[in-house]
Amino acid sequence: MSTESAMQTQQPSGIEHSGQMPSSTSGPDLSAVLSVVRTIEAKRAMQPKRVEPTRLDECVRLLHEQTFSPRPILPSAEEIENQRVFRRGQLMRMAGFQRREMEAMGSIAAPDECPEWWNVYRTLLDELGSGMMYALVGGFGVGKTVMVACIAWHCCDRLSHEPTRNGPHYTTARKMYRRILATMRDDATETEQQVIADLTNRPLLIIDEAHERSQTEYSDKTMREIIDLRYGHKADTILISNLKQEEFEKSIGGSAVDRLNHAGGVVFCNWPSFRKPGGGA
Repeated sequence: MSTESAMQTQQPSGIEHSGQMPSSTSGPDLSAVLSVVRTIEAKRAMQPKRVEPTRLDECVRLLHEQTFSPRPILPSAEEIENQRVFRRGQLMRMAGFQRREMEAMGSIAAPDECPEWWNVYRTLLDELGSGMMYALVGGFGVGKTVMVACIAWHCCDRLSHEPTRNGPHYTTARKMYRRILATMRDDATETEQQVIADLTNRPLLIIDEAHERSQTEYSDKTMREIIDLRYGHKADTILISNLKQEEFEKSIGGSAVDRLNHAGGVVFCNWPSFRKPGGGA
C-alpha cells in the first residue's frame, strides 16, 4: 500500500477532508463574543452586591447605633436628690399646716429639756406607716400640733420617691365638717363620697381640735365613719384635743375609743407648756 493510501485509510470517519488548511477567518466572530461578554459584565456591575453579614459587621452596627442614636439622658444622683427634696417640700406645703407650726418645727426643745415630749414623738415616729391610731390630749401649748407636724414631715420624706401619691393631710374637725357640708350645695365641686374617700385614703390624717364639732348625730356618725374606714385600711391617724382624757373619750364615743386603744391609744400630754416663760420652744 502506498503512503498516500495509508493516510487516507487513517482518516477518522465523519470528517470530510477538503485537502486545504483551515482559513484564519473561519469559526465564530471574536469581536461579537467580546461585545456580549462586556454587556453581561456591565449588567452585573450595576446590580447591588449582596454581602453576607458577619459577626464583625453586626458588632460594628451595634456600636454605631449606641454611639450615634439618640438616647435618654439619665439624671445624676444630685439631680435625683434635688427632685426628692422638692417633692418632700411640696407635699409638706400641701398638707395644710399653718406657717406658725411649720416655723416652730425648727425650735423644738432639746430632749433633756422635755423628755416626755420626745418619748411620745419617738413612739409616733417608730409606728409611722403601721396603721397607728393615736389621740394626743392635754392642755394648750404643750407642742401637740408641732409634734404631729414633725411626724408629717417624715411621712412626706418617705413619700418623696413616689410622685403620684397624695401626702398627709392636716385639718381641724370644724374644717372637715364644713368641707363635707359644702358638698350639699348646688355649686359643690365635689361629692360627699369624694371627700370621705380623700380623707380615708391619705397615708396620714391629722384631725386637730377633734372635740370641737357640732354635737349632732350627723357629725358623730361622720367622725365614727372616718375612723372606722381608716382603721380598716390600716391608715395612720392622729387626733388632737385640748380636753382631758375622760372628757375626750366621752366626746368621740366608745366605738372610736375602742379603735384607738386597739391600734395605738390615747396619750395624755401633761408636761409643762412651751408657751410659758422658760418653758422651751
